[in-house]
Amino acid sequence: MGIHEQDTLVTVNDPAVEGVVYGTDCLVIIHRRDGLPLTKRLDLSRPVMRIGRDTTNDIVLEDTEVSRRHARLEARGRSWVLMDVGSTNGTFLNDRELDACVKLKGGDRLKIGSQIFKFLTGDDVESAYHDEIYRLSITDNLTGIPNQRALRDELRRELSRARRHALPTTFLMLDIDRFKDVNDRFGHLAGDAVLARVASAVREATRDGDMVARYGGEEIAVLMPQTDLPEACGVAERIRTKIEALVTEYRGLSIGVTVSIGCASLRPEDADFEDLVKRTDDKLYEAKSAGRNRLAS
Repeated sequence: MGIHEQDTLVTVNDPAVEGVVYGTDCLVIIHRRDGLPLTKRLDLSRPVMRIGRDTTNDIVLEDTEVSRRHARLEARGRSWVLMDVGSTNGTFLNDRELDACVKLKGGDRLKIGSQIFKFLTGDDVESAYHDEIYRLSITDNLTGIPNQRALRDELRRELSRARRHALPTTFLMLDIDRFKDVNDRFGHLAGDAVLARVASAVREATRDGDMVARYGGEEIAVLMPQTDLPEACGVAERIRTKIEALVTEYRGLSIGVTVSIGCASLRPEDADFEDLVKRTDDKLYEAKSAGRNRLAS
């Protein structure tokens, strides 16, 4: 039996379904590791949309972590369902691995290989698509936290506010220790899961008013307005111990990591926010050089 025949066996309903207006719903690529543009829109223009690495698929993903036949979308009634078709690395919906057919809802996130898609549906998909393009410009979609661009904009605003009102401001920089070893040992998809879980843990350990952002790679930053150095160090130590106890479960793997943290406060002589960032980064290097899994301030 050939691949296409095996694939067809997954279908439960006749794909020629009444009531669906094909092309009104779509997927938007919101994350990809290769750094290519993220604004690509994939209209769901057929009742069955096959996804995989093979060029005969309706949606072709040139990614070695995607199987030749990986997943498929089917129109059923006025809804779309998603299913995995025996892929090697699994298909994830809202960070949970699929083990059955699942009906999609607007805003659902699909992860296939290293790509993450958002499913858009409804009466005004065009407006939702343009809203998503804007959100992509300020959000790191692997972790769901603001990206470096959004962080730098906020740093500029906070520096001005802190100086105008003589308020303390502190900045943290976290780096996952030996993250390359995680990718080498468990694979990049497991590394993605770890990074997303660490980002979530940092958000849980910080306070209302703090800004948690992905600075780049495995680095996460925390901007802490109206916070002096001793108070910020207390929060940083809470983050460090929380992550030290954290275990990321991914496809039967249990992965633990630690973080090193640099912490610095705004000084009157700082010319701009880059001085604060540089001093924090120096402290991060100090923490890593001293043995990792520690805080330097």
